[in-house]
Amino acid sequence: MSTRIDKINSELQKKLSDIILFELSEPSLSSYFFTVIRVDCSADLQHANVFVSILGDKNKSEKGFSELCRHLKKIQKLMAARIHMKFTPKLFLKFDDTSLYVAKIDSLLNQIKSDSQSLNNKATGILSCKETSKINP
Repeated sequence: MSTRIDKINSELQKKLSDIILFELSEPSLSSYFFTVIRVDCSADLQHANVFVSILGDKNKSEKGFSELCRHLKKIQKLMAARIHMKFTPKLFLKFDDTSLYVAKIDSLLNQIKSDSQSLNNKATGILSCKETSKINP
């Protein structure tokens, strides 16, 4: 992409983050922590895909995303008032569940690490006090 579109994406991301965090004072959204991961604006600046991540488990994240989608028109209106462009790009919210995958992979890696440590202890002959008394009567 061009430098111009990259700058616009960055500016849209900052503005959207501020709108969601500070200006969208909806009680239904107050229990969620939203992060605008990135914005991909089209070359003609008519459309923008907004990738949003929500802190929490899968169910809470999905509920939070659906709540945010219900307020998309208000977000679009607030965005139009904040940016100084000929046209305000039409926003399309996309749920970014990368954090859920990261948490799952981290959990699996920790499980593998603990399993391998227990296997290494058995393979190297490290015995507990109870096991040594059984070997030497």
